[in-house]
Amino acid sequence: MHAHFAAGAALDGLRLAALSGVTCTLTAHAFDIFRDPRNLREKLESADAVFTGCDYNVEHLRLLAPAAHVHKVVMGVDAEAFARLGPQPGGRTVLAVGRLVEKKGFHLLLDAVAQLPDLRVQIIGEGPMRRELLRRAAQNGQTVQLLGMCAPAQICAALEQADVLAMPCIVARDGDRDSMPVVVKEAMAMELLVVASDEVGLPECVRPPWGFLAPPGDVGALAQALQDALELKIDARIRAGRQAREWVTLHAEVDAETERMSAVITGLKR
Repeated sequence: MHAHFAAGAALDGLRLAALSGVTCTLTAHAFDIFRDPRNLREKLESADAVFTGCDYNVEHLRLLAPAAHVHKVVMGVDAEAFARLGPQPGGRTVLAVGRLVEKKGFHLLLDAVAQLPDLRVQIIGEGPMRRELLRRAAQNGQTVQLLGMCAPAQICAALEQADVLAMPCIVARDGDRDSMPVVVKEAMAMELLVVASDEVGLPECVRPPWGFLAPPGDVGALAQALQDALELKIDARIRAGRQAREWVTLHAEVDAETERMSAVITGLKR
């Protein structure tokens, strides 16, 4: 029995496994660890194995539940599905993808890009902060495209045309946070530069030369990181993008990560 998310699904999985006499494993992601960690230690230590997607989470979970068997398995990317089809555009398009919630930091992104000239800004996603983002963009005199929910093919197309993926995550006021957003690895597989906050698991994959980090919540530093990325000449962007894709194929390829997870599960004995 395997349960994704260490919230209600984990509790159901542990109960069903106990009734059935089988092993139970679970994957802990982000909100279930940091925003809604009800009975989390008990769930972790009751599971036969626990998986999570970055070193930041592994350290947190091992401190919280020393008796738990915690394994790092990166939420992987299909590098064949996320592959560049055309040349780098060489422009100034900044793309952000994610739910429109506080922890994504998109409100800070709008304040940062207001300090930079001639940017095209697109945000894919939906959520409760949509109205606030529109208000902030109008206040800053910006034209920002809020594209709403998009199908995977549309996201791939947007990544193909973007120059930078922005992921300025913060720890929200309720403690919610991201760990290592999958879209960052998808962008890297598409050979994009990434500008992100130096928070949670992001520094584990957002690395030079393709990655540019800023302290979380620091609008000025975020603007500078965006400017540094966009100032790269096209040949430097191409080289950095290829290295980003290579990192994904080595450290975040979905089939390889699935095999690692499968090996742990098949090795369990009840």
